[in-house]
Amino acid sequence: MTDQPDPSTAAPDFAHLFEQASTPMLALSPRLHLTAANRAARDLLALPPDWRGASLLQLSPQPDSLRAALEHVLATGQAGAIELLTTGGAGQRASVNPIDGGDGGMALMLHFETQSASPGRARRLQGVAALRESAAKFRAIADALPQMVWSTLPDGFHDYYNAQWYIFTGVPRGSTDGDGWNGIFHPDDQERSRAAWQASLASGKTYEIQYRLRHHSGAYRWVLGRALPVRDDAGTIIRWMGTCTDIHDQKLAEEELRQAARRKDEFLAMLAHELRNPLAPISSAAQLLMLGHSDPARVKKSGEIIQRQVRHLTDLVDDLLDVSRVTRGLVEIEKSELDLKDVIHSAVEQARPLIEARQHHLQVNLSTAPTAVLGDKTRLVQVVVNLLNNAAKYTAQGGQITVSLEADEREACIMVADNGSGIAPTLLPYVFDLFVQAERTPDRAQGGLGLGLALVKRIAALHDGSVHALSEGLGQGSSFMMILPLLPAQQAASGVKTGRASSAQQGPARVMIVDDHLDGLQMLTALLEAQGHQITAAQDGASALAAAANAHFDAFILDIGLPDMDGYELARRLRALEPTPPAMMIALTGYGQAHDRVLSKAAGFDHHFVKPVDFEMLAELLANR
Repeated sequence: MTDQPDPSTAAPDFAHLFEQASTPMLALSPRLHLTAANRAARDLLALPPDWRGASLLQLSPQPDSLRAALEHVLATGQAGAIELLTTGGAGQRASVNPIDGGDGGMALMLHFETQSASPGRARRLQGVAALRESAAKFRAIADALPQMVWSTLPDGFHDYYNAQWYIFTGVPRGSTDGDGWNGIFHPDDQERSRAAWQASLASGKTYEIQYRLRHHSGAYRWVLGRALPVRDDAGTIIRWMGTCTDIHDQKLAEEELRQAARRKDEFLAMLAHELRNPLAPISSAAQLLMLGHSDPARVKKSGEIIQRQVRHLTDLVDDLLDVSRVTRGLVEIEKSELDLKDVIHSAVEQARPLIEARQHHLQVNLSTAPTAVLGDKTRLVQVVVNLLNNAAKYTAQGGQITVSLEADEREACIMVADNGSGIAPTLLPYVFDLFVQAERTPDRAQGGLGLGLALVKRIAALHDGSVHALSEGLGQGSSFMMILPLLPAQQAASGVKTGRASSAQQGPARVMIVDDHLDGLQMLTALLEAQGHQITAAQDGASALAAAANAHFDAFILDIGLPDMDGYELARRLRALEPTPPAMMIALTGYGQAHDRVLSKAAGFDHHFVKPVDFEMLAELLANR
């Protein structure tokens, strides 16, 4: 251990004064161990190199009265005087003053009398000791703070940094004194930071700025720098005290929130566009039909347009509902053993119309290895359809699309690749995030809401799988992969396919439709009557119950959101009125999430349809009741 004082125990100015004082001084802990001694005291007492922490009473034989005198000062807090024997046996008189030892305890400061000492000098030395004590407290507090703390002279010369500064920056002690601090700022921030600091020095106003400071790792991190002037009683600035706070994570979070808000705004603009697109031809076709003198071919064409655009609107709404479930963690899957080859065949059939419409060449490569997984076929087909549709949309007409299935002993990989527009490197890491899309041309020919890939990622995760996107850049095409765990060979299903047995079709049905939306009620009534069914229409629960009490019905089609009672309650009451055999109970509603289906089943519904109804499925149900 060195015989020099530890400079960390005091601020630089006070430590220097203490060390250079001509009067010998030393400090004792409450247990009378040496904690500090200036050069004059070390020379006077001939202290050994390992003096720090040693007991004063054991350095040389001392009378019992010395301990008693020192403990008296500690006990009473009153200054006293002692005589200390040096190693040569000479007596040295010293004044003893109590000082705050921290943590509520008391320590001692000893000032030795020498021939050159005077009462005035002793008082000055006591002042120096007090300053040293204050500086030690400040340094202990500053080093305990999580922020970086620094201080400057009135002219801005940096002369102090706490331990956190050196821990964060990793620079050698003293290397950032003066103006050295600006050199470890990010080059783009140095000029404005220096200008802001000079402006505060000139005006005396608070200094506050955000900049990037070089971390000991070599990376730059955002920090908030603040400094306040310290003034004397006359208002003169005698020092500046400042801090630096690491706000890097906060800055990144703020930027992410701004990006999310931007993507949301872009999504809402896209949504408005995508909703208006199908509404325009629907409106035009409806007006054409209202003219009343259209020829049958034009009427048929108008109907086909309305049907096609309504299907497109339904797909948009389904995507929105799906993404709502994704963001709330409510996507549900029903797993069973299935072959991924069947998944790809089904997906290709669904995506084929769009692929053929854009005249793409589709190549399908399927592994001959076993590809049995435990999964939800509907959802997995949805994933592959999304990937195929994206490839078709973002590839110029006549492009190449390849879907392949590869497998090893543990995993299967479905890949959809194209030679289309590709993905920019800046976008590639975010393609599976909600509302993310590449830049579009004003005609927005590709369409879509930027939801499909977010659903792909979530569905893959629900199957304990993962998704990956690859692209060499714009114009270089892209590849999307979904990797899923395979079932062990001994657990794979035998592959027996089951199908729904078809029932013999029956004649026209007696059907009651209950819906408070008059236009929807009238149109569905007209459609079913055109099929030959006998329809009774009602707009509320009470009317439906009154009609059901006086007639038998083969089927009830009920809306859930009725004005006087909900469809669940109406279904239960109708069930109580039913003769044998019971009628078919069908829910037709705008509520289509999983828990809505659970509620309808509990209320006694046999089937649950979401508006707009798939009329072919409804007609088949009624025909095969």
